[in-house]
Amino acid sequence: MLVSNAKIIVKPFNHAENDYIGLLLEAIRKAGFEPVAQEGNRISCSAVLMNWFENVSSKEGLLLLTKKLTQLTFYKICRKKIIWVMHNRHPHEGKDPYSLFMMRFLARFSDRIMILCDDTIPALKELVPGEDIMRKVYKVPLVSYQSRVGNIPEKKRGETFNLLMFGRIQPYKCIETLIEAVSSASCCDAVRLHITGSCRDEGYVRKLQKMAENASNICIDARFISLEELKKLAADTDAFVLPMDQSSLNSSAVMMAFSLGRTAICPWIGTMREYADAEDFAYCYDYVSPQEHANALRRAIERAYADCMSSELGLSRQGKRALQNISNCNSIETVAEAFRKMIDSMK
Repeated sequence: MLVSNAKIIVKPFNHAENDYIGLLLEAIRKAGFEPVAQEGNRISCSAVLMNWFENVSSKEGLLLLTKKLTQLTFYKICRKKIIWVMHNRHPHEGKDPYSLFMMRFLARFSDRIMILCDDTIPALKELVPGEDIMRKVYKVPLVSYQSRVGNIPEKKRGETFNLLMFGRIQPYKCIETLIEAVSSASCCDAVRLHITGSCRDEGYVRKLQKMAENASNICIDARFISLEELKKLAADTDAFVLPMDQSSLNSSAVMMAFSLGRTAICPWIGTMREYADAEDFAYCYDYVSPQEHANALRRAIERAYADCMSSELGLSRQGKRALQNISNCNSIETVAEAFRKMIDSMK
């Protein structure tokens, strides 16, 4: 039985490039529990919360898979509650058989499945059908970054249309598609695109730089940036542009954009479908195939540009509306309450 102040192991406990974990720890404390690291707490904990635990590539293979299964079995034998957070349809790196096996195993083996948006439910049903699985599901929304970022000035219309893409540079973020979309947009001459974030694959960075070498309006800055630097970039940004492939259900980058009072150009992922009025404050688009993605993204950029140029306030109205929505739906208090209800359901 879980009681107030019970220890809950959070995996991972630290994530240098993702503030989501730090904010989740805050929400867990506010819910009345003590989030702890795994080291030294395996026996004293009451539950284990597992983020991205399904990630096992073929390169790592059977050894890592066996290690993770052993961990899960240990916790089950010790009667610890296991909570699996389903972040995406499948790991961003692809439908690796080891990772898909782990996702199905976690869905069956866990005591609760924590989802961040309603779109996860059909994805989970496709992965592991069965009403027994669905009874484990509890939604705990993505947490906003407002408490971390504070306030930044509104961005009014300028002579150029400034777009920002940030976060770790990885293939699932469809940066090649973004470069193609910006280069072919009717407003290309007015667009200034800044892409920034760390990348483990230098070859991939070189490929992107090669694509953009003749585009003077595209800057690729492949390095990790601090929150303070992100805030400075956002102050001069009209909109965040955040394409991603169809493995994605949620986006902390979108949540960061809204927390900074900026609109976003992105696909209709689960994060966006949580807001009934999303079309009023963001520029979302659908696509079926990768071939369609560039055109759909280009059209969304052109819509955002037209709206920005039509008002002296630029896209500040949309940014304010986005901020209001996450204040209502994604505050630490809202997330803490949803988390507490999920834990209470296991008592």
